[in-house]
Amino acid sequence: MAKDLSDLARSLRKTSKKLPMIGAIAAKKAANKAIDILVDRTPVDTSLAVSNWRVGINSSPVGIVAPHGREVTRTVAKAEIATYQGGGQIVIVNNVEYIGMLNIGSSSQDPGGFIEAAEQAAELAEKQIQFEIEHLLRKDI
Repeated sequence: MAKDLSDLARSLRKTSKKLPMIGAIAAKKAANKAIDILVDRTPVDTSLAVSNWRVGINSSPVGIVAPHGREVTRTVAKAEIATYQGGGQIVIVNNVEYIGMLNIGSSSQDPGGFIEAAEQAAELAEKQIQFEIEHLLRKDI
């Protein structure tokens, strides 16, 4: 709690320096949550679809990679997400031509809707962090 205006000014300077970092942390948490859902729920036959959940920072990955399975996909995607420093965007794509069909439930392994579930989970993760930040800011001032 600020005791006088000089304390308030110090607190505001300290908080403003942290905001870009806080935004990057929120984006990373949301992207990691989305990757977990996409990797876990994408139906697997040849592993091509699940292997092609790819992450780019400020650009969309192009092309299709060879199948390698869930855990490699998750590890590679999360390693890329970890490089995000803010000031741009984290892009998650799947360039397999039939990913849309899988998402509408064409496989008996999953009823579909995994892309929407990942989007909702990512939004919820971001909102949770925003709420926590607002709570902390109210406490500090």
